[in-house]
Amino acid sequence: MKRNYTKLLVIAVLLIIMPWANTLARTVVVSVANFDFAPTSITDVVVGDIIRWEWVSGSHTTTSTSVPAGAATWDRPITTGSPSFQYTITVAGVYNYKCTPHAAGGMVASFTASVITGIEENTSIFGNLLLSPNPAGEFVRVSINPSSPFKGSVKLFDLLGNTLWNSEADFEAGLNLTEINLTYIPKGVYFVALSDNRNNRVVKRLIIR
Repeated sequence: MKRNYTKLLVIAVLLIIMPWANTLARTVVVSVANFDFAPTSITDVVVGDIIRWEWVSGSHTTTSTSVPAGAATWDRPITTGSPSFQYTITVAGVYNYKCTPHAAGGMVASFTASVITGIEENTSIFGNLLLSPNPAGEFVRVSINPSSPFKGSVKLFDLLGNTLWNSEADFEAGLNLTEINLTYIPKGVYFVALSDNRNNRVVKRLIIR
């Protein structure tokens, strides 16, 4: 058992020593102008993506009116003095929001987020992404078992979308392992995302305790 663990650890170290990638999350920009959010409806985002509101004209807010259970609400001005705000999606579901001064005039919008597991849709690309242990303590092992090789990145990010750990590698067919050191990361809820260079992704929630 100890010999097997040592072998896995060696593989993990080899995968960790890779160039750092910039980001895995996709950012969708919503323009805020008199008197409209554009686009008003977004349906192609997933957990881990970022919605970014950018000021064009007028004085507005982006204010959540309903969010999925467990998701954070928000209420931020979008004005010349505060021209942008971004929100990282952490829970799948429908998010409705408004501009408080102009909601009565129809300045409302929404986005719908889903979760990409990658287990069914991307089996031939990623195989099954597993985190162990989860909940985790001082480390977490990330295992990937694709049926064919691919170039990809593994990222650990927090609920605000900040990248805490990011590594790029050429993954071989069969079992691939990497280990993330969590000793410097506070307890809480995080996400581990795997992405390839064709924008296929799988995102898994990680709890550190």
